[in-house]
Amino acid sequence: MTGLSYYPMWHGDFNKLSSTNKALRSNFSRAKVYLAETAYYWDRNQKGYTNLPSPKTPQGRYDLLKALTPVVRDAGGSGIFAWGSYWLQSSKWLIAPGWSDDDASRRSMSDDNARATIGIDGLN
Repeated sequence: MTGLSYYPMWHGDFNKLSSTNKALRSNFSRAKVYLAETAYYWDRNQKGYTNLPSPKTPQGRYDLLKALTPVVRDAGGSGIFAWGSYWLQSSKWLIAPGWSDDDASRRSMSDDNARATIGIDGLN
């Protein structure tokens, strides 16, 4: 089993993810390949990332996950896991040397009131 990471704000479009997944499946045909961590903003963020594949909105996150699913599947991937899907109000608890909070809670599957956003349906 192998797990890959993919974050559109850092890794760009789906092409590299797809080719990496296909290469792993080709070289290790019996191994399952998972997209073990991915996340996307459902709201504004402090870093101001640009050139993103969809808007930083709940619908944008849903659209990205819906578009990502066939990319992973068609490249032979076995599944997708959302990273930090439960993170809420990260500014109150995130303490990591050398890393300032970049609104990690804005990449969760829930809003600030712990209600699931539409993005969660993008994993179906």
